[in-house]
Amino acid sequence: MKFLILALFVKNILGLTYKFNNQFGCIQAELKEIVLTSELKSLKKCLGKCVVFTRCKFATFIQNECNLYTKYVNMSYSSDYKIYERVDGIYDPDFHWPIYKSDVKELVTRGDLYNPVNAAFAPNRFSEVDSAIRLTYGIYSLPLRDYFTSDFSFMAWIKINSLSTNGERLVECGSSLYDSIVFSVSNSNLNTPFMQMVNVQRYVYGSMKLEVNIWSHLTFILKGDIGYIYINGTLDAKDKLAFTTNVNRTVCLLGGSLWENPSLNADLDDLKIFKRVLNENEIKNELSRL
Repeated sequence: MKFLILALFVKNILGLTYKFNNQFGCIQAELKEIVLTSELKSLKKCLGKCVVFTRCKFATFIQNECNLYTKYVNMSYSSDYKIYERVDGIYDPDFHWPIYKSDVKELVTRGDLYNPVNAAFAPNRFSEVDSAIRLTYGIYSLPLRDYFTSDFSFMAWIKINSLSTNGERLVECGSSLYDSIVFSVSNSNLNTPFMQMVNVQRYVYGSMKLEVNIWSHLTFILKGDIGYIYINGTLDAKDKLAFTTNVNRTVCLLGGSLWENPSLNADLDDLKIFKRVLNENEIKNELSRL
């Protein structure tokens, strides 16, 4: 397969600029690896769509038909068609679970979710079937990865399906009960999120409620020893937490707790972890990405 020397730079309406490499070829893909098929008037608009869809890696534009694909496709050489490959940039997450078409694949490191308990698929915030996870007081396991050993930004779309119980987890990761990092959707029974470092018994408590049966975008950030919570792109809480401890967190649960807190009753979609601190504009941009 031959790459052209030419590279395109595309800036979309969010102000995000990405580089695309060109190559001759054609793509064969399973249905779940097709992100979008749409009639568009120009290549620029097609590649702009690829920037908006975080899970988009490849694009083709043939006779005004724009097709977007994930990275997990098969390619073969063709002298008749071009494939446009989006080069990973600073706006991309280090870990990404888009949850799409009954798939819990992680797109960057293949850290796919596993061991579901009381879990099913549900419509996402766009009413696309089987494109969100529904945990009915359930759990998924996350594979062993370096998620939270330095500054980070962790975000997810979440729809709480009932009044949450005290300490109901979005995620908890640790090697034991006493060194875990906790991201919770409810302090007491208030549906207000908090983040905690168990080893120092410090918390950042939010005050904005996650509404029942309404999709919300929830972000937790650690910058140095300061924790931040954002809801729908708005800063909800900021407080001193602690620097992360560099331990091998061997247990990482989505919806579950190492402390036997009740498991999560919510729908989840588009989980992302960045190993850096996102600013407020970047968080708001993520609300508009698909």
